[in-house]
Amino acid sequence: VLDFNPAGTPFEPETGEQYEVGVKYQPVGWNSFVTLSLFELTKQNAIRYVGFDPVQTGEIRSRGVELEGVASLDNGPDLKLAYAYLDTEITDDTEGNEGHTPYGVPRHRVSLWADYKFRSGALEGLGIGGGVRYIGETFGDDANSFTVPSVTLFDAALSYEWKGMELQLN
Repeated sequence: VLDFNPAGTPFEPETGEQYEVGVKYQPVGWNSFVTLSLFELTKQNAIRYVGFDPVQTGEIRSRGVELEGVASLDNGPDLKLAYAYLDTEITDDTEGNEGHTPYGVPRHRVSLWADYKFRSGALEGLGIGGGVRYIGETFGDDANSFTVPSVTLFDAALSYEWKGMELQLN
């Protein structure tokens, strides 16, 4: 899909440069792992959407840290925990928003998810899951003239596996 600016001409192609370093640790004897990543991504001619309208920004730089842990406990639940810290900045913009944070990008995100699937007995095939997500405060526009409050969301899932098929409700 080719996006066009309001004048009807195609946007400039997006380009970028990314650096990332990380480490993954998997404890011996455990069905689990932990990852830690540090990154910096600079994108030129970034296309973003304000509602349904595409907008092209000169340059956006994102730096951050991501931490994730995953574990499958013996005969127990599967657990996932993730945290991300983002330092995102508009570094070049024709609208004068240099130094501002792009709208809709939280500085902090955290999530926790647990699920369990019954593998035997009367409830064999039944799966249940639940989690919580925290999305930090964001700006409502690139001018950073107002903020959108942080939010905490709760998620749940129910599934049933039978004869190679799975029915799931989230």
